[in-house]
Amino acid sequence: MRRVLHLMLSALLLPVLLLAIVLAALLLAANTGPGQRLIAWGVGEMSGGQVVLSGLSGALPGAPRIARLELRDGDGTWLVVEDAVLDIAPLQLLRRKVAIEALTARSVVLLRLPPRDQQAAAPIQLPVRVLLQRFFIEDLAIDQVVPGAPRLTIDGSGSVASAADVHATLLMIAPGRTDRYRLEVAISDGHDRLTL
Repeated sequence: MRRVLHLMLSALLLPVLLLAIVLAALLLAANTGPGQRLIAWGVGEMSGGQVVLSGLSGALPGAPRIARLELRDGDGTWLVVEDAVLDIAPLQLLRRKVAIEALTARSVVLLRLPPRDQQAAAPIQLPVRVLLQRFFIEDLAIDQVVPGAPRLTIDGSGSVASAADVHATLLMIAPGRTDRYRLEVAISDGHDRLTL
């Protein structure tokens, strides 16, 4: 009887052990140059060429770095992000939270607005709460969409549980000018508050 229980336990644990080994191997491969190039290629393929990553590096999944990110549609590139950094706390996923310690970029250029999707988008429902400790863009250029708009530096933080539960604070500075704007957004319990 003891031998039968031992065999049953081994049979149950073997798939778990194999899955752990496969996941570990995938994680190791994702943190090599060829693995990261394969991931960048896969993102482009899965998005139909709408998302193009160049220079993926860093420790995946907790601290990826992207030298250049382009968002495209049928008319070409509409957004370019350079030197993007994402630092997350992966263990917070066990508590049903995506804790982003930092999401930063050296440069973000909005070349044009993408065409509006004719189908109404469904409300966003997140399975986890997203906490963003620091959001920073050193140089945001929107002057091709809003002529005469100054370049901005953006610094902020926030949290999102759903489209009906959002809290965010952004500080916008126009370097070389005295302009400073603080934007606070709070959506909770059916009440919306926007303070500038």
